[in-house]
Amino acid sequence: MNIEKNDSTVTVTVTEDITSVTVPEIRDQILKTMDAEVIQIHMDLNQVEMVDSTGISLLISIQISLKKNSGELSLLNTSGDIVHMFKLMRLDKFFKVIPR
Repeated sequence: MNIEKNDSTVTVTVTEDITSVTVPEIRDQILKTMDAEVIQIHMDLNQVEMVDSTGISLLISIQISLKKNSGELSLLNTSGDIVHMFKLMRLDKFFKVIPR
């Protein structure tokens, strides 16, 4: 995982699936970069093929935290399967999902 911070925007490049095994590390790394001025997180999911329920919970909690400061989570380069799952769960209405 690679994280870059540029003023109020954080770009997170996730290099593995977002599952119960990887969520603690991803959460810890993102929390280290989040402060009051961060209002935008772009997560590049180009290398992610699976997001389980724990991963979905993480994404939702990040979005809720950002919305408190009028911010937003954007999921970039999302696989077709993940986009389909988010649409079925109507999560594509909750945060921005941009397919590969």
